[in-house]
Amino acid sequence: MIPPLLQPAGFLLLGLLARWKRKEAALLLAMALVPQSPSIYDALPILLFIPNTYREASALSLISSIGALLMLQVPELDAQEFVKWRGALLVATTYLPAMAIVFTRPNRADALPWTAPSGTSPKAAPDKLG
Repeated sequence: MIPPLLQPAGFLLLGLLARWKRKEAALLLAMALVPQSPSIYDALPILLFIPNTYREASALSLISSIGALLMLQVPELDAQEFVKWRGALLVATTYLPAMAIVFTRPNRADALPWTAPSGTSPKAAPDKLG
């Protein structure tokens, strides 16, 4: 098992440090540092906690599903090559698109939708950039 950060193009995930104030960026970077199995289920927290809107969730789900379908087209590989290939595919079709979603947001620590007090919206909070 190899961490996604050490996969081909995984070094691009270090760009998340530019969005260090966002909790989503911290989650994504932490997951990129942890070795993962070739299972798609290891990426489930990305699909659950990174998208904030229906459009983001749909796009990330579609792209990662394409990666899962490409997984079915794997040629005959030994176990070690399979894990490397699957890791590279996971970075390309899940981590990098999730990173693109994080980069569409400003670098500030907003309350996440699941941490806002009931009856309030995190987007309704006043902007305190001063």
